[in-house]
Amino acid sequence: MDSKMRERYELLKKKNKEHARQCKWKNNSFYTEFLKLVSDVEMIPENQWKELMDKLLSKQFYLKAGHIKNMDMKNEIIISYHELEKMVDITEKYIIVWINNELPPVKCSLCSVVENIDDVEAVDFSFILISEDSEKVFESYKSGMARIVKL
Repeated sequence: MDSKMRERYELLKKKNKEHARQCKWKNNSFYTEFLKLVSDVEMIPENQWKELMDKLLSKQFYLKAGHIKNMDMKNEIIISYHELEKMVDITEKYIIVWINNELPPVKCSLCSVVENIDDVEAVDFSFILISEDSEKVFESYKSGMARIVKL
């Protein structure tokens, strides 16, 4: 196989892999329902998502078995999503990352998350919310509850 054929073959493999990935999340009825339901939701491009993960990893942040692990976590707080309004600006945009890594992360206001928490949890009970500046992280704790992690 010459170099031009190999290049075409690699491009075809990449397109097929992306198509298969999109089919998986498009077939997830809870995910597609959430996307239709929330008016201010926007998909995160893959390159932006990789940059965000690099930024979080540089702060010794990582996920292990669906939970946040960070040696510098102090005074973690467990709170209901509806009580978040008292602690943070709920009009601020957050990135929702479902632990089911087949689903692309999305960005929407924290207000939209709070109003539609049942739909967010229907997609996957294990998820994290990351502020756009990556300074505030909320982890799903149990139904209707979040664990606040200050990085």
